[in-house]
Amino acid sequence: MEATWGDNNPLTDWRRAASICAEKVLKIAPHWLIIVAGLNYQLDLTPIFKHPLKLSVEKKLVYSGHLYSFSWPPSWANFSYEAFKKKLFNSQFFIRGLGYPILLGEFGNNKRDTLWNYLIRYLNETDVDWTYWPIDGFKCDPNEP
Repeated sequence: MEATWGDNNPLTDWRRAASICAEKVLKIAPHWLIIVAGLNYQLDLTPIFKHPLKLSVEKKLVYSGHLYSFSWPPSWANFSYEAFKKKLFNSQFFIRGLGYPILLGEFGNNKRDTLWNYLIRYLNETDVDWTYWPIDGFKCDPNEP
């Protein structure tokens, strides 16, 4: 069964589940931030546009996405920087325009390729908050055996 967002199906609706959990946490710790990720391995936040999550405590919701080299079709390496930026904005970072903070919760790569360079440039230009871990579990030098 695939996760859904905003359809109120108790078996699949991630928005519903996140809301229930968030409200339980906020009752105990109303000063905590609540981080909620999107669908499809946190690559897709687009359903939030139509059905944003509303919490009982304002300004405690942070949306989170992920990005890896395998996140997009193999042709991503042929994207221009402008196309990359547009795709990333349309799938995740539009959230900022809705008034919500966003955290790039995971990204990683084992080499400094086109995607890596584009993403670092984008993060510098937009001042988006992020966390990082290398996809291979350690920071490596590709020239080492």
